[in-house]
Amino acid sequence: MPLTLVICMCFGASAESVWEYEDLSDGTVSITQYSGTEIDLTIPDTLDNKTVVSIDSMVFNNSTVQNVIIPESVHIIEYDAFFQCFDLKSVTIFNKTVLLDNS
Repeated sequence: MPLTLVICMCFGASAESVWEYEDLSDGTVSITQYSGTEIDLTIPDTLDNKTVVSIDSMVFNNSTVQNVIIPESVHIIEYDAFFQCFDLKSVTIFNKTVLLDNS
């Protein structure tokens, strides 16, 4: 069977392409990495139609992000999620029961 090579010229990145995440057993996701360059950032409440419920440790390590909005769907923010984010000015959390996990 012949191999077909498809080359796609994509202009601009999709919003989901800057996020890496882990699928959780309940069908939700945990963000594990951010590779974007935005300084004003709103974390999505869904990725690939799955609800974002947590942000892992070191997700924004050495990022230049300055202002972050975290949606109500996020229930857990791991310790060191914003490690060495020297430009960080504000983090707005919409969930009143977020667990800041230090484990």
